[in-house]
Amino acid sequence: MTVTRLAGADRYATAAAIARATFPTGPYLRTDVVVARGDAFPDALSAVNLTGARYGGPASLLLTERDRLPADSAAVVDASHYIHGFIVGAADVVGDAVADRVAAAQETSFVMRMGGADRYETNAAVYRTAYDGEADVPASVDGQRTALLVSGTSYADAISAGPVASEERLPLLLSDPTTLSGTVEDIFSTNRDRGITQVVVVGGPQAVSEQVVAQLEAMGLTVRRVAGADRQATSVAMFDFAAQEFGWTPRNVTLVRGDDFADAVADATRAGRWHAPMLLTAGPDDLGGAARAFLSAHAGDVTGLEVLGDQSAVSDAVVADAVNAVTGRT
Repeated sequence: MTVTRLAGADRYATAAAIARATFPTGPYLRTDVVVARGDAFPDALSAVNLTGARYGGPASLLLTERDRLPADSAAVVDASHYIHGFIVGAADVVGDAVADRVAAAQETSFVMRMGGADRYETNAAVYRTAYDGEADVPASVDGQRTALLVSGTSYADAISAGPVASEERLPLLLSDPTTLSGTVEDIFSTNRDRGITQVVVVGGPQAVSEQVVAQLEAMGLTVRRVAGADRQATSVAMFDFAAQEFGWTPRNVTLVRGDDFADAVADATRAGRWHAPMLLTAGPDDLGGAARAFLSAHAGDVTGLEVLGDQSAVSDAVVADAVNAVTGRT
């Protein structure tokens, strides 16, 4: 089994390292660029919707500060030959200086900002750009066009859903956990041209309540729930869903810190392209029972382990624990 680590000095550099590894640059290699805040999770979660093969061009997800595009992110932007640049978040979330810096890198590109008054309006704006109902429509699961629904107040389950949302073209929608957000209700009420008839709720009832499920069902939507006992177990359940519906395999496993969002969000495109399980650790120094059990159960299938972040994110001891789970060593 091969073990690799993609990491930088901070979350911005790690996201840049992931982008460079996923999309090698060159004059004839084109990819879109998506930029979202690296120190606030809601808009970064929404940004995952833009990283799939929109209009034939997959996208790197780079992280930024509010008023400055970090040097590592800027270096990827400058080296990329992108067609579209997307800024996710209103101007008070990602400042105009960042948008101007992205636009200046490629004079022939088209740079677009998507933002709203809050995280839910921004999510809806991103959805309507990513899924325009013409060239891009949501994918089908069991013959029904499907969206993923996650809590908008926590990143834990959304980061596990990110790779599937990106690769399989399933919209990732954010809702208030206790009652269906008006933005989501509006999407399902007024955007039937997208043909969504099924919603997969990611996370247990504490993450997305049964009241939200009841509201969705009252709108005539088929609702499924994918969840585990905790965020780690939900990441395993999300992979099981992808394996069942899309044929994903555990050959290549991504291991990422589960108590932060940045590295996992940045890797959504890469893990999705690999059709890889994204396993969340319990913490920087704790592999966690669900990840360990998954690796042990699939010991005969796992051939590669990719670790995201430096040792402050996923320690060498955690990596050794993961390798031992696969090899059967104690």
